[in-house]
Formats: sequence, C-alpha cells, structure tokens
Amino acid sequence: MPNSEVTKRSNDQDLLERFKAWLSDTDKRPMTAHVNRLTFLELHRSDYDIEVTTDYSSTGDDRSAATKLAQSFVKWWDGDDGDGTAWNVVVRGADGEKLAAKRL
Repeated sequence: MPNSEVTKRSNDQDLLERFKAWLSDTDKRPMTAHVNRLTFLELHRSDYDIEVTTDYSSTGDDRSAATKLAQSFVKWWDGDDGDGTAWNVVVRGADGEKLAAKRL
C-alpha cells in the first residue's frame, strides 16, 4: 500500500453511475441514495485510491453502513486498474470524515 500524499483529485461521474447501477441490481439498492461522488486520488504517478463521498454521519449505524458500502465497492471493483494501481477505497461521510476504508 502506498504511503504518499495526494497529488491530484478528479471526480468520475461515469464510474459513479456504473457503481450505483450495480448497487441497484443487487440487494444493496438502498445504498445508492447515500452515494454522492466518486473521486480518484492520485498518490504518485500511477498509484491511486478511490474515495466515495456519502451523506452518512460519523455517528451511530452509519459507520456500519459505510463499512458495508466499502465492502460492496471492493466486490464490484473488477481489478482492472488500467495503466495504474488502485490500492484502497475510502468512504467519507457528509462532514468529510473517513468512515471506512478497504483494500482493493
């Protein structure tokens, strides 16, 4: 796992819509309403993390829901990183706090 600073952030609306469509086709459909944005965080050259921004709060059951969302993303991610390597998915709440993270 890289231990680098983020050098670039870029939103990917197409990937977000594909992930939400996949969620809609599974028993995880209710999660789609909570996912707002998907961002690539370039770490160094071709290493990157993926950040999923939600409306979850940092208290109560939302942390558990964020963990389930991260696990769902890992299941959905096909491993085809293109020219780079995706290391982690990070789920952030409405206040920007990191609620969950999983290796890809």
